[in-house]
Amino acid sequence: MGEALINAAGATLDEIKQWGGSVTFAASDEQGDLIRDRRADAIFNSLFVGHSSILQIADAVNVVLLPVTEQTAKQVAEEFGIIIYTIPKGAYEWNDSDVLTVSLSAHLFALDTYSNEIVSKITTALISNIDSLKSVHTAMAPLDTKLMVSSKTIPYHPGANEVYTSSGIIE
Repeated sequence: MGEALINAAGATLDEIKQWGGSVTFAASDEQGDLIRDRRADAIFNSLFVGHSSILQIADAVNVVLLPVTEQTAKQVAEEFGIIIYTIPKGAYEWNDSDVLTVSLSAHLFALDTYSNEIVSKITTALISNIDSLKSVHTAMAPLDTKLMVSSKTIPYHPGANEVYTSSGIIE
């Protein structure tokens, strides 16, 4: 997704190289090490707001969140079927303004061979216990049933659709 953001913002990986820069694709832990050790100047990541990785980076080096333009966010969100998201001002003590970005969703996957009954029970339990889910991490606080059905990346299991429809969450 990092390359898609770069492209949507009007640049390419080749141009970054021509400008004297480089791009390294790395997992979250490695990204944290690279920026803390000052071997990287910026990272793209999709972590919960308040994730310990981000806090550890901010403890080691001064950081800022960089917003994307609305046009860039829309382009990437449409391409990947993800949502546009605003990290709110004050989400971090060093974050003094709202930051427009895109966000991946958390998904619970079920095999298509699972019966509608089993998936229906799981979906009902998720809806019924949404307050418990929200308490898992502060980043889960915005979770509601509307957010639960906001993903467009893959189709929902028929058993989940049944529950969402009968509950009036989706039409």
